[in-house]
Amino acid sequence: MRSKFSNEAYASELLNKIFQNCTLNPNGTISYRIENQFYHDALYGLIKHNHKLDDDTVFAILVRTLEACFIRNQHSKSSNILTELDKACNLKTKSQSTYILITEVSILNIYKMPKLKINDCHITFHNELPLKYKKHRDFYITEATEHKLFAVENYTFACITISAASEDHAVNSALEALGAVRAILQIGFKKNRQLLSSSKEDEYPTASVVQCGRVHTLHMPSGEMTGTHSWINSSFKGKPAVRLRHPEKTTEHLKRTNRRLRSSAYSAHTLSALANYIDSTDREDAEMKFMKLWSTLEILTLTDKSEILIRRASFFYQDRILHQALLESLRDARNTHVHRGHPPVNIEQKNFQLCAFVENILNFFIVNPFKFSTVTEINNLLSLPTQETNLKTQIMMLKTVQRFISYPNS
Repeated sequence: MRSKFSNEAYASELLNKIFQNCTLNPNGTISYRIENQFYHDALYGLIKHNHKLDDDTVFAILVRTLEACFIRNQHSKSSNILTELDKACNLKTKSQSTYILITEVSILNIYKMPKLKINDCHITFHNELPLKYKKHRDFYITEATEHKLFAVENYTFACITISAASEDHAVNSALEALGAVRAILQIGFKKNRQLLSSSKEDEYPTASVVQCGRVHTLHMPSGEMTGTHSWINSSFKGKPAVRLRHPEKTTEHLKRTNRRLRSSAYSAHTLSALANYIDSTDREDAEMKFMKLWSTLEILTLTDKSEILIRRASFFYQDRILHQALLESLRDARNTHVHRGHPPVNIEQKNFQLCAFVENILNFFIVNPFKFSTVTEINNLLSLPTQETNLKTQIMMLKTVQRFISYPNS
């Protein structure tokens, strides 16, 4: 699909200003006023595209495209900009390399974890890192003393193989795929509440059970590291490795869910929600976690309208009115926090409730008991009334419509 602007009028205004601020130098280079950086950023926010590239790469291509169009005097139409942007992005997408991202996950390194494929990423787990990667990774961690890097004892290694157009795209895609795996595990684990604990996290557990290690390194198939070398995991907490209570059930849960996602017609939507969910539970700040969890509900229910979201998220509960009241309370707390800057009271408890709502919907999307083929079909179901009287009334009305349209000349 060709790229487009979400608002042509805004895009035209920004483009006019950008090119007014540009000057072609005698040596063929371009100089522009520093304010163009803000206009570039705003213009990128208006572009809707489907290129399988990370945002940083597409943004850099956009800036180069604007400069090239200015030099060639092809900037009179906004459509020219998008055409040239698509050409450059398509060319970049075709020029792909194979990368292997290596990181650790906080599962005790004594289990045989299954091989998985999430999107275009092949994920393998190792109790000991293959030697061709280990020697380069260990050497880098030892030498990079200024970053204070270290391998985490007893963690399991994860190797994610992906073909990507850039290092950043490879890392982002690999971590998103691994995030989906961690979210699948998160849903499958039972959360034990310790009611007498002095820790709110123990009383209302919402943190990611399986976390990533301190450092991610990017390698070529030969085992050597790429130029950028490493990315630091800012959410690393150094928790001990998790011992699985039922390893066989855990691995079967992973494999079964992976099969379902691979056969799902709307897997991209579910995987995006899974990655967003685990990003929420990775957050240590309770207020940020609260906001991220609510945004995950919005992603799953395909709406930012509170009334629709509450109706869809409460669909699964027998006492629907009660759970609508709970969601309404969470919505009010979220709005008060956003618009007035008041942190929600009992926020750990609220996060625990939000996790339960999110996991309920995620499970429904993954299992797909009614074999829906689109997310829209699922949300149409979740929008239906569940009270018997309302259902009977709606069925009678639909039958009336059916009889009407079956009449000749209706």
